[in-house]
Amino acid sequence: MALNLSLSQFVVIFLSLLAFVAGVVLVMEANSLASALNIPSMPFPGEGQKLLVDPTNSQQGTLFLLNFYYPQEAEKQDLSLVVRKGTETQTVALFDDGLHQDKKSKDSWYGGFFDSTNATPGTYEVVSGNNEVLGHFEVVKSGCQLIQGSGREDTIKFVILSDKYTDLSEFKNDALHLITGKDAILTVEPYKSNLDKFSFFVVNANNDFNCQVGCHGISTLVCCDDKAVMDAASQCSFDQLFVLLKDTTLCGSASTYAKICAKNDYAPMVIMHELGHSVGDLADEYLYDTAFGGYDVGKITSANCDAQGCDKWKDITSGCFKGCSYDYLYRSEETNSIMLQYVPEYNLVSQRELSNKISNYSMQIDERQRTAPPQKSYFVNAEYDNGSVLINSVTLKPVDAPLQVGGSEFSTEVLDTKGKRLQAQTLKVPLIVFPLPNASASAFKEESFNFSFLIPYQSKADYLAIKRNDKVVASSSLSVFSATCGDNRCSGAENHLSCPQDCPINEGFCQTGACDPDCPSQKTCVTDQKNKFNWGIILMVGALVIGIGGFFILGNRKK
Repeated sequence: MALNLSLSQFVVIFLSLLAFVAGVVLVMEANSLASALNIPSMPFPGEGQKLLVDPTNSQQGTLFLLNFYYPQEAEKQDLSLVVRKGTETQTVALFDDGLHQDKKSKDSWYGGFFDSTNATPGTYEVVSGNNEVLGHFEVVKSGCQLIQGSGREDTIKFVILSDKYTDLSEFKNDALHLITGKDAILTVEPYKSNLDKFSFFVVNANNDFNCQVGCHGISTLVCCDDKAVMDAASQCSFDQLFVLLKDTTLCGSASTYAKICAKNDYAPMVIMHELGHSVGDLADEYLYDTAFGGYDVGKITSANCDAQGCDKWKDITSGCFKGCSYDYLYRSEETNSIMLQYVPEYNLVSQRELSNKISNYSMQIDERQRTAPPQKSYFVNAEYDNGSVLINSVTLKPVDAPLQVGGSEFSTEVLDTKGKRLQAQTLKVPLIVFPLPNASASAFKEESFNFSFLIPYQSKADYLAIKRNDKVVASSSLSVFSATCGDNRCSGAENHLSCPQDCPINEGFCQTGACDPDCPSQKTCVTDQKNKFNWGIILMVGALVIGIGGFFILGNRKK
């Protein structure tokens, strides 16, 4: 049966169909505006772009920080880079909000992390959208090897690093010579009586820490790239570390860790002296050279130096001999002390202090074992400059943080979003450098330097504060590392792109997407979306009503 339409009916139906289609189009546009695209945009090639990767070499499980400077004008606060090795690729989202280790919000520096937990070892490229290689970094297998002790978790862990060694066997033999050989660390008290409390590891890598002998004009002094040392050491969980240089020179120094030349006859006693500083917080007992103008390294509070009368050790010895770092302080032994001269012996006062430190380590280890924290730590890169401290970056490494024993004017606190302290400890900053006993050398203060340290991870952390004498001198957001997505609170570093279940689209972050009112160019997009949806529905319903109604009305008129 043929449908016999009048011209009027045909026109009404045609116009109604057009209106219905227009309504459908408006509804579809409204829906496309409502759904943000959760794929960050790739950067376009341009002048001034710069990529920084930290660390450049680390073990599986490390979060590698990608900092990308993208000076091209862009209102969005996210972009992405591709990390690849052969056919293995991962898109990494980067953010410019001041919360992703990206410096300040909206400063064209973007920050994000490559999680290497499931990455295969090798060299990875970081590439942009047009396949331009921006930089490289290396994922390695953990290179820690036990050479002495049980390696149990309840022992104090020493990690030994090599500089300029190319033969692993030679390095291990030299390390063992310093640990167990003639006049070595474990042959003297109080280490000798506590053998079961120590484990010694070496890192199986050919390192060049740019160590220099004779720096600062002191012939026996050693200076190394401290950040590179800490990066390499953190392939293992450790509590103390020292570096062996493949060098025959008589050399050594200590700050927060010890470093010595391993290829000379005095090396076992040199490492004993330097570990007296880095492990026991012991002071030098020889007099600092007046050629430095009586260089003042600050007040000496170490257990092995005292004022006239020597009350600190009157319960174990009556010795009180003038001269202990400064000529107005006193020491407990006239001779026969490794902190004074090259003899393989800590005096009784130093032995007691080292024993106390070992006991404190053991108590902290028991606490660590009892609370069983995750084997993960914040790796913090900072710099000190004439009293001020700046945190440059923070990332995560899959190791326990070293235990902190002994006093310091610096400390760290990790706090949650409500300011509740989750974790706190002392922080040893390498302000003072101790050379070897030498007629022309004294300890001295560093005025400007970079340093790195590890502190325990906290899953609910919001920020890190560094304090000096209880005054905050530096801070950094830690919220990007926290496991808070899914708690129904849009907090910390979360945004609609990284945690859509907690964060609405209008959370204060301008993301790549079809409708984000936080972007200046899209402030009215939600209103536009609602208007388009409403008008679309009106057109669709109106088209149906007018089309159907008009068809029958005109049909009745025709009859």
